[in-house]
Amino acid sequence: DMTYDQVFKRYIKEYARLHTRTWRDMEQYHNLYYDRFRGRTLEQILRGDVQNWVNHLGKTKKETANRQLEQMRAVIGWAINADYYKGAN
Repeated sequence: DMTYDQVFKRYIKEYARLHTRTWRDMEQYHNLYYDRFRGRTLEQILRGDVQNWVNHLGKTKKETANRQLEQMRAVIGWAINADYYKGAN
């Protein structure tokens, strides 16, 4: 099973670089905000973990929290569509 970090790197390489102009920003935000998920497989990331992370980010950076939640959803949605992940987080 791939870790979130591995899935994110594939997302950037196989999708974001080809279809978005903000992929460099995505990488920067990934390096800033995703440490707690980096070594965990997608199966190990629970909704409650994500909600706690968003709540923590939102205490000081509400817009950032919302953007990062959207980014995580995009990455996981892409992984499902690309058959890298079968779960339903």
